[in-house]
Amino acid sequence: MKKTILQIAAGAAVAAGLSLAAMPAAVNAQAEKVLARKGVIVLYNGQKFTGDYIELSKLRTQMELEYPIGSIAVFPGEAWEICEGPRFKEPCRVVTANETDLGAIVVGSLRKAKQAAPAPAAQ
Repeated sequence: MKKTILQIAAGAAVAAGLSLAAMPAAVNAQAEKVLARKGVIVLYNGQKFTGDYIELSKLRTQMELEYPIGSIAVFPGEAWEICEGPRFKEPCRVVTANETDLGAIVVGSLRKAKQAAPAPAAQ
C-alpha cells in the first residue's frame, strides 16, 4: 500500500504541473524505497527527507517550486545537475549521492549529468 501511495503522490505532482504532493508520515519513513528506482531524483522541502516532495525522472528546464529544497535523494551511481536559474543558469551543482542537510536551495532547472570518472587507484 505504501508504494501505491507514493505512485499516486508522484503522479499527482506531475499532473498538477510540479505542485508538490504532501507526503504522509508513514510513507516518509520509507524514503529509501522511494529512490530504489533507477533514473529518479527526489527533492524534499525538509531536511533528512521530510516534508513535501516531488519525484522527477527527466530534465526540467524551468521549475517553479513553491519553496526551497532541504534534502535530495538520488539512485546510487547516478548524477544530477541542479541549477538555481532556469535553463541551467548558474550557480549549478552536481549531486551524486543523497544529501540530507542542504539548508534551503533554490532549484530552477535540473537534468541527469554524466558522473565524473572515479580517480585511479593508488599503486
